[in-house]
Amino acid sequence: MASKQYGIKFHDLNRYNQILSKIDPKGIQSTYIESYDYSKADQLKNELKLKALLSARTKQPICCKE
Repeated sequence: MASKQYGIKFHDLNRYNQILSKIDPKGIQSTYIESYDYSKADQLKNELKLKALLSARTKQPICCKE
């Protein structure tokens, strides 16, 4: 039995699903996602840090406020 291996990089998960639905009936034995990433991960981390700092600032005890 011959086998082939391909690597494809997608920028849109919907496109991956479209292609997979078309090649799956063709006898593909297996597929897997090697990795994935969120393009705005750094922005999201910064927003969450800011929210955490603001939340901690408002919740500090009265004795510690300036």
